[in-house]
Amino acid sequence: MQVIVLGGIARVGKTEVADILELEALELGKNPLRISFSTPLKQACAEKHGYQDSRKFKEDMPDIYRKECQELGASARACDENHWVNLWLKLVSAEQKKELQQPVIDNDWKETVIICDDCRYPNELAAVKQFGAITMFILKGKREVAESDAPWRAHESEWMAQKIEAGHPDYEDMFDWTLVNDKGIDELEEKLELRSPHLLGDSPARFTDVCTCAECKAFKCDIQAEELLEGLKTACQEIQKDDDMSDHIKNKLLEHFEDIIDQVENGDMSIQDLFGQEWWQMFKEEHDNDDKEEPEDDDDDNANDGLT
Repeated sequence: MQVIVLGGIARVGKTEVADILELEALELGKNPLRISFSTPLKQACAEKHGYQDSRKFKEDMPDIYRKECQELGASARACDENHWVNLWLKLVSAEQKKELQQPVIDNDWKETVIICDDCRYPNELAAVKQFGAITMFILKGKREVAESDAPWRAHESEWMAQKIEAGHPDYEDMFDWTLVNDKGIDELEEKLELRSPHLLGDSPARFTDVCTCAECKAFKCDIQAEELLEGLKTACQEIQKDDDMSDHIKNKLLEHFEDIIDQVENGDMSIQDLFGQEWWQMFKEEHDNDDKEEPEDDDDDNANDGLT
């Protein structure tokens, strides 16, 4: 069984990510199931208003839905902070048993994929480790999310996500993966299609140690071109201010950095290229050849003449 747990501030697109992953899981021949921490809570609130489908209740009465879910959720956590976590663990454990007991028909056995799209508290993150869950935080990037100043965003259920979104140092690396969702559904689908083999357990890397190379880290963190360019331009400024560096070395480094900046800005180089070994090998060979073609300085020629 594979478990995927999503986090992020409200309205950042967690449900959309879960929808796409569910479709990807079906295409891979798996059995995707949506089980959120708030599944029992949402169902109770929906039934109170005559709905059997909590998602329909959310669509028809979003303000009432959110208010009642927050109030009921908080009241139960006040008595036992693990109340909803324990209910989620029971639901997932039950599905794990079903998976193990399912018959194999025509040599076909479907792995269950649990998708949870509402991780909001640290104790929830700790609990999902029991199932070896993959966790992913959805970042809003440069996008302005709907109702960004709404009063309900001050609720405790938003605190963890807001601190991660803001880059609070105490909340770094809480999730395994991050994904920036600020350029529309087409790019979101493309990103998830590339990552789905890893997230859905269809990659051989699932059975090995987690790779910590720069290329894999950049992929898992969804490094953006803007972040990269900012870092490269800052590096150029620091090189120019370095009094201990010779002008020759400065000029060579600035030439290389500016070349990379131009390629990124023009779209000739992707983020993954920069963190991949092949691109750097090609880059090195090109500049090595340029160095060989440069004429020797006159001073060097004169110095050599004096030695002969």
